[in-house]
Formats: sequence, C-alpha cells, structure tokens
Amino acid sequence: MDGGKKIKHMKLNWGIGIAIFYICFVTAMISVVIKSCHNQSDLVKEDYYQLDLDYEDHRQKKMNAKLLPENVAIEYDKHSHSISLSFPDSMNQISGDIHLFRPSDKYLDMHYSIDVLNQNNFNVILDKDILHGLWEVRLDWSGDGVPYYINSKIII
Repeated sequence: MDGGKKIKHMKLNWGIGIAIFYICFVTAMISVVIKSCHNQSDLVKEDYYQLDLDYEDHRQKKMNAKLLPENVAIEYDKHSHSISLSFPDSMNQISGDIHLFRPSDKYLDMHYSIDVLNQNNFNVILDKDILHGLWEVRLDWSGDGVPYYINSKIII
C-alpha cells in the first residue's frame, strides 16, 4: 500500500489544450511586436525617391569612370592615417566629394570635398577616433567638366 496517499492526475481536455495554444500564440505575437518596435532600421539614404529619379545621371557617371584610360587609385595609409586619391594624369580641374560610408551605422558617415587644381593627387586626413573596420569610399567628382563616380571598399 502507498500509505493512503492518492495521486490525482489532471485530465487534459480539448478546451484546455486550445486555451493553452492560444495563450502561447498571443504571447509569441506580443513578443515579436515588442522586439520589432525596438529594432533600429536606418535607411541607407533618406532621399531614395530622388535618387531613383536621378539614376540615369548616376549610371552615366559610372560609365564615364569605366571609360577612363587610368583608374583612380584609392589607398588607405595606416601611418599617416589618411586616404590618398590618385587621378589620371590627363585630367585637370578636379572637384567633387568623397563620402566615407559605414555600412553598419549611418551616423558614422563622413563627407569631404575635393579640390585639385595642379596635381592629380589628393589626401584626406582622417580623424584619429575613426572606427576601424570596413568602409566604403564613394567618390563623386568631375574632371575637365565631365562627371564621374566610383566606389571602393577599404579597411581602416
């Protein structure tokens, strides 16, 4: 004998099973909604509609860059903590913008202006506190009145 103790088993019927399923389902949906509200999703560009409208101009700039007799050299120098740009020797009156794009956080992006009159080399001295890792260099410039665009990845 078991000392007079009786063990009662709870019988699970369909109604209790369905109620447990719905409670679990509602709990899962609420947790998904809460998690999605706390997820930060930045757009790469705030003005992407305008960029879509200007796509043909952007495509032409990229095609102009491909047709250059020499490629623009983009290099990161660890010792001087700078990015050096070397434009083709045949190009004069170079002006434009450099956009350092950080894929992981748009708030770390940096912009610099290019203005080269005599030499075809340009150096960008970077901040000492720039984060190390993958950066994309987006170079949008014009030389001799012709617009160009290239992008390149560098590791700082």
